[in-house]
Amino acid sequence: NQSSQNRLPPVGELPTTVQSISSAKFTDRANNEWMRYIIKTSNDPETWDFPIVFESGKYTPNGDAVQYRPGYQTLCVGGHYDAQDKGGLNRMNIRNGFGEGKYDIGTRLAYVTEGGTINFVPSEKYKVTTAFRDVVPGASLLKGVEVEVVPAEGHAITYITVNTVKQPGNTFTVGEVDIDLRIVVDKEMPVPPTTSYAGDPTKQVMAKFTYDGNSHFGVPEIPGVHVAGINTTSDVGLYDITVTLDSDYKWSDNTTGPKSFKWGIEKKVLMVEGASSAEVSKTYNSNKEIESGQISSADFFVHGLIGNQVPNITADANYKDKNAGTNKTVYVSSITLTDSDSFKVKNYDFSAANLSDCTIVVGDGSITVTKTTSSTSLFDIWGAKVKIDPRTIAADIGAINNQEFTGNPITPEPVVSGLTKDKDYTLEYSNNINAGTATVKVIGKGNYTGTLSRDFTIN
Repeated sequence: NQSSQNRLPPVGELPTTVQSISSAKFTDRANNEWMRYIIKTSNDPETWDFPIVFESGKYTPNGDAVQYRPGYQTLCVGGHYDAQDKGGLNRMNIRNGFGEGKYDIGTRLAYVTEGGTINFVPSEKYKVTTAFRDVVPGASLLKGVEVEVVPAEGHAITYITVNTVKQPGNTFTVGEVDIDLRIVVDKEMPVPPTTSYAGDPTKQVMAKFTYDGNSHFGVPEIPGVHVAGINTTSDVGLYDITVTLDSDYKWSDNTTGPKSFKWGIEKKVLMVEGASSAEVSKTYNSNKEIESGQISSADFFVHGLIGNQVPNITADANYKDKNAGTNKTVYVSSITLTDSDSFKVKNYDFSAANLSDCTIVVGDGSITVTKTTSSTSLFDIWGAKVKIDPRTIAADIGAINNQEFTGNPITPEPVVSGLTKDKDYTLEYSNNINAGTATVKVIGKGNYTGTLSRDFTIN
């Protein structure tokens, strides 16, 4: 509770402004895809922190939230933290009373846990419960919690499935992932509700998954149920099946005939960005172009890949500037991912740090994203090993006329073809006072390295 005015009410008494996990979504940038909301009571919460405004020496609370990260999750309950000079909360500490001029926003508790969200079709014929309380669809449960499906009086649980796997009884233990619980009672197969596939309301599916490299079932392989069509696969797609029940089973709508459904596996978001550990180099040649074969998969960070999958990657890229040096920046204007032995493009949605003003072309086993605005890049590649090496100086040095002895150093400047003094080279003289043979050295500078020399005569 951030304040007495902003208490989160008990379950069942949530205000209409509360938003459930079903309508929440990840943020746009992949490196912020850490937290999503279970419950929030603010219209515009921040990604990690709670919506609190620090003004005039005090905090003004703007809502409570409970958040979690899938897999290894961080649950946060309570107030916002900010810089210590504003009396904020350290993320892993619990503090109260921020001192003079500070507003006590309450206690923030952060701890690491595992678990998932449970979804099922509610019915008066059974209840889903734990040792602590009855469970409602959309509830978030911690790993290790035992869940039981209890039939109402006069009814019998035929079987239950958890994520399409038939359980040996009416109980199961929460693991590390979200839970799709299907319950068959009195040999009555529930007609599954449908949901949009890939955000398209015209494509309604009775089950959907996000690609994770594992095989999934549209309908669990269970007694009394027979499925025709593609009912199990690991690849992204929309699949049609027809389900037929044994004679002693019926559908929850009191019909017994075959029913046709669609189910699908949605694409997983794949985030690609330039690697700060990239190794890209060339020798100075007065342009920004990257030499063929210089950009490889190792020059990119690819976030979201399943297991050991690695795509083939090619890119069109140029250096930000053409001058020699280290710690250079490369602008990537186009990138192409293609199928490999372990990777299939069709299973992923492409994302990058900057997808505005882009054209995306999806081919057979490939996807190409091209920046249409030449002044900006799709993303950058940089690092200590991204460099342009100076070119060994090679130029014609014009002949130097004979010089007359003066008693002072004589420093005639030769004509060096194609290069500019003090920008591309410096001059260094030797034996240039007394009569005889003197030497001028042309020493590479900036984009050039190495030395050339020309003799001249002092009479």
